[in-house]
Amino acid sequence: MTPTPTQILKLADDLIPDLLSELKVVTIRTGYRDIKPGPLTFKSVSGKDIVPVIVISVTYKLLRDLTEAEYKADGFASFEDVLPCMRTFYPTITLDSPVTVITYRLVKASLSPKHIMK
Repeated sequence: MTPTPTQILKLADDLIPDLLSELKVVTIRTGYRDIKPGPLTFKSVSGKDIVPVIVISVTYKLLRDLTEAEYKADGFASFEDVLPCMRTFYPTITLDSPVTVITYRLVKASLSPKHIMK
């Protein structure tokens, strides 16, 4: 049996605290991302933080079709905040861009006493 490769996504360092406090339980990524339900590791862009999660669901849609529950679970207060913020990571994204919506839960048992695996 071939082992399943580890799924890894980069996450901006300033978003790690929201992930750890579970204020952020969704990540929205541009395009089609081949992410499967199951274990996934978020690595901070700086490389200093590693946070394990379990992917619960993966959906594909246009940015304009995000639900209120999805964008709020990613930490956005309103839909009007989504596009400007997403453009800081993906400068060419538009409301008609396809996105991957990844819903996950934190693997608390794997966190160090500081709540971050180093």
